[in-house]
Amino acid sequence: MKEKKLIDAITNVRDELVDEARESKPERKLPVWQKCAAVAVLVALILGLGSLIPRGKSVNTGALLNVVYPKAYAFEDNDAGRAVYEQNPVDDVFIQALKEFSYNTAAKVLAGAGRNINYSPLSLYYALSLAASGAGGDTGKQLLDLLSISDKEALAEQCGNFYRTLYRDNEIGKLKIANSIWLDDELNGEPVTYKNEFIKRAAEDFYASAHRADFARRETAKDMADWISENTNGTLSPAIETNPEQILAILNTIYYYDQWIDRFNRDKTAKDIFHLSNGSEVKADFMNQTFMSAGFTRGGNFTRAGLELKNASRMV
Repeated sequence: MKEKKLIDAITNVRDELVDEARESKPERKLPVWQKCAAVAVLVALILGLGSLIPRGKSVNTGALLNVVYPKAYAFEDNDAGRAVYEQNPVDDVFIQALKEFSYNTAAKVLAGAGRNINYSPLSLYYALSLAASGAGGDTGKQLLDLLSISDKEALAEQCGNFYRTLYRDNEIGKLKIANSIWLDDELNGEPVTYKNEFIKRAAEDFYASAHRADFARRETAKDMADWISENTNGTLSPAIETNPEQILAILNTIYYYDQWIDRFNRDKTAKDIFHLSNGSEVKADFMNQTFMSAGFTRGGNFTRAGLELKNASRMV
């Protein structure tokens, strides 16, 4: 897909933003995994090289737009937690779409990696959903196909509801999905303005902060890296490279911390054999814990078990 066609397609932002919860339900649609164009768009957007320029009436965003995160509630406040779930219904169709996206993209991202890597399908899903909220034409359709949702308004609503049900910040742990959009003021020497509807939806449904940026300046890359470090509590400190030709970048991080319900004894951590997919073996540190009874599953060349964490999470 040529650059101009990509820009024209992704900049068709609807003038009317529906602020209230939509009543329409997303229809399940099979993703088009074999489309090369969709894969190309996916790669371009996750690298932050996708562009979004408004067409028609536009509004200068003025100052940077910050995000007001959902109100946190205490770990033992079950009533508050139940209210969050009741006020933010998440459709089974959306959950199924997220599962399909996770399985299909993980198979492609992790295949033949040849190294130990970590991939978060949820990060990529939110970044592409944010892009899809401002996309139209062929690109918009391809993104929705990839995300297995047929309606971008319903997609934005569901992403917002799901976000609020996942968000945690209490005395036991934290789960924070952070999104941001970085907007350049100029394109080929000409001033650029951005549609306020896109900026507003990004903040309200995706909790994405907006930042002015000059991608030709080295300081912008540092600001983006600092944003990532800040939103991961210093866990990640990447080296960012920007392209002077880009005008918009989307960043996503997930910071997660929780406590085991049954905590491990550090003194029982010991070296053991870890089997690689190519058949070779390496030594690795293994945490160890013994239960009188526990559920597990045996499969082809693997054994699977799950351990519960305090904030209603589970590691498998």
